This record gives sequence, structure tokens and C-alpha cells, in this order.
Amino acid sequence: MKNALILIAFLISLGSFAQKTEGMQQRQKMERSRIASNLSAEEMATLRTKELTLQLDLNESQQKSIKALLVSEISNRKANMQNRPQKGFRKDSTNISSEDFYKMRSERLDHQIEFQNKMKMILTDTQFDTWKSINQQRRNKIQMKPQR
Repeated sequence: MKNALILIAFLISLGSFAQKTEGMQQRQKMERSRIASNLSAEEMATLRTKELTLQLDLNESQQKSIKALLVSEISNRKANMQNRPQKGFRKDSTNISSEDFYKMRSERLDHQIEFQNKMKMILTDTQFDTWKSINQQRRNKIQMKPQR
């Protein structure tokens, strides 16, 4: 009986430690995202260009082209985030009409197609294929996160 109580106490304490580290990791991620949101478009583009250079083995001219493309992309994204409605917009479908939803979705997809075509012009075929697979992995990772 004494051994059973010790085992139960051990399992309870072990479970509480696991929950604490999970919460700490979540707080650290939130802190990193808060810090990253304070970076300028130029700084974010520089970091992303360096990541792509490591992943795709870009040359100097490709780096410059991609950095310029990313600066404009990030600037547009930040401007759109400033102009979007407040919280609750995504969850409450009554805030937006179907025509507005169609228009916004169509514009976003057109913009993604344009960005992809520009990347295709900059990168070689193998680099472009690798870039597409990296982007798909990032999208899958984002979609796998639970919605709050």
C-alpha cells in the first residue's frame, strides 16, 4: 500500500511538471512573436532571405532580388493587418458579406499567384521546387495548429 501511494504521488508530480513546461514553451513562443512583430519590413526580409539562402543556396543576385520582393511583400502584409477589422472578424461570419469575402479571397489568391510567378523567375527549377515544398510544409504546420 505504501509503495502504491509513493507511485501515485510520483506520477502526479511528473504530470504537473509536464504541464508547466508546455505553458512555458507557449509563453516563449508568444514572446518571440511579439518581438518579431516589432521588426521592420527590411529586417524581416533580411532574416527570411538569409533563411532561404541557407535552404536554397542562392547566389548574390538572387538574394538581392528576393530581398526586394520580400520587403514589398512584408510591407503590404503589415499595411493590410493595420487596415483589417478588429478581433472577431474571422469567427463571426455576419460581419462580412459573401461578395466581400469572395473579393478579398480572390485578391489574396491573385497576389499569391503573382508572388509565386516572381519567385519562379528568380529561382532555378530545382530551387523553385524546393521552395514550393518548404512553403507547403510551413502551410501544413500552420494549419495543424489548433485554433484559439
